[in-house]
Amino acid sequence: GIRDVERSRGLGDVYKRQVSIRYNHLKTHKGTLNIILNIEYTLHKEQIHTHITIENRSGIPISEFWFPRLQGIQTLGGDPTEDYLLLPERMGERIQNPLAYLEGGEGPFWGYNEENLFRLSVYPGGYASMKWMGFFNSQEGIYLGYHSDSVETMSLYSKLCPKDITGSNYNSLEMGLIRYPFIDPGERCEFDPFVIALVDGDWHQGAHIYRKAVEKWYKPVSQPDWIKNSNGWQLSGMKHQFGKSFYSYHDFLKVYNDAQRGGISELSIFGWWAGGMDNLYPHYEVDKKMGGKEVLKHNLAEIKKKGGHTILYTQGRLIDPQTSFYRKKGKDIAIHNRNDIEIRESYCFAEEGSLMRIGTKGVLGSNLHPFVAVCPNNKAWFDQIYKQTETVRNLGANGILWDQLAATIPYLCFSKNHNHKKPAQSVGPGNLHNVRKIRQEFKAKDSNFAFITEGVYDAMSQYIDMFHGLWRYSREYPALSQGFKDRPRLGVFPEMFRYTFPEVIMTDRVIIVNDITETNWTFLLGTVSYTHLRAHETSLHLVC
Repeated sequence: GIRDVERSRGLGDVYKRQVSIRYNHLKTHKGTLNIILNIEYTLHKEQIHTHITIENRSGIPISEFWFPRLQGIQTLGGDPTEDYLLLPERMGERIQNPLAYLEGGEGPFWGYNEENLFRLSVYPGGYASMKWMGFFNSQEGIYLGYHSDSVETMSLYSKLCPKDITGSNYNSLEMGLIRYPFIDPGERCEFDPFVIALVDGDWHQGAHIYRKAVEKWYKPVSQPDWIKNSNGWQLSGMKHQFGKSFYSYHDFLKVYNDAQRGGISELSIFGWWAGGMDNLYPHYEVDKKMGGKEVLKHNLAEIKKKGGHTILYTQGRLIDPQTSFYRKKGKDIAIHNRNDIEIRESYCFAEEGSLMRIGTKGVLGSNLHPFVAVCPNNKAWFDQIYKQTETVRNLGANGILWDQLAATIPYLCFSKNHNHKKPAQSVGPGNLHNVRKIRQEFKAKDSNFAFITEGVYDAMSQYIDMFHGLWRYSREYPALSQGFKDRPRLGVFPEMFRYTFPEVIMTDRVIIVNDITETNWTFLLGTVSYTHLRAHETSLHLVC
């Protein structure tokens, strides 16, 4: 790839409210390369729209394209303590006095030296729910967005710049966008508009700009009435990751009646299959030991008769390498990294012993259960997700949860044997195609059948009825959320997504249900209540 492009002299042309610049070659640390870069700036009221084309006539691929790179940002109104950086991390993140926060060198901005204190929000999914960010105070701001319906993997970044372009020492903030086009020699690439705007007002103005832009392609989903009117749902885990069953299919009505005492009519049932939670994905066979198929179907139907609804969990993007599915198909549809090695993850939920605690969630330690990450841009995975949905509906559930489809990093896939032409076209385009097509087919059979997934992002919300997971950083990063002494605060800011996309329905996961402050916070955001039975509990009243 190419990095550290020098500032070459471009040929410019100015016409009315438009400026065009053409670079016939680029100077880099690899020397002068035969790459043609065309940049066209157009002024639309307070917005600058930038259209870019790149022709790669060199002999090396272009893997990343960083544009725009807004540098030298220190403060808007003279008081940096009033400034904040807004990122689309999860549902939103707000960093007060971001320059001072970066200078502190703590938390997720760590780099190998002070010039690499860096924050990367990767879209679509777990670490970026939208394609816009901004630097604001209460009266004005800088908006930055990518106005496109593309769901290819891209990033929004912010970093600390210890020097200006002349080499003088002073700290400033840089922010921008990154695309991963992988333009091979002989190829030409054209990008949708990168947009910069100076806004009069606070962050709400940025939300208005982005929402107006997405209206060109965004179509809000029409949810079933039982989803729209839901007071919340109770997560009930049946068979745990380490094999212990906490209740059987025979107990469903008792669990439902307990939920009803708290005003909840929806059950989200995890670990209901023979393998149990985080085992044997994607094999979802009814467990005879927990009661068998007829008992399961009967009790799901009984809950429906009482006016309740059930959601059955399935995994949306991971394969257990111990399964026959992996051996026959899974190994061929796994996401591969640049070294052509399949990507694996692990999730540890320890039992009473300590062995499974030696390692951390998401890190593949020697004692943890590995899972293979799937490239969804394959017919084999579409067929499998379709089969899971069919299984859940045939059992009589009212909805399916495809876990993690909007909650994890949208990896780049470098396999040459999948349907995508470029690595960034793997996860986003693959998942969106699968979900859209399956939803269309099953809604034609039953308009009240619901589709749920974990996490959230804008394009996916066109096809998902409810999102499982409003992440609370106070649980995951307590020191960062609460702030350090004498340091600015990094805070979860779900208002960013809720204001931009108010029609999206999602749960308040993960909050502390016994904490009145967090419960009030949920009420103000208008999210759906989420409760769960812990492993040692059998009744809802013990946790609410």
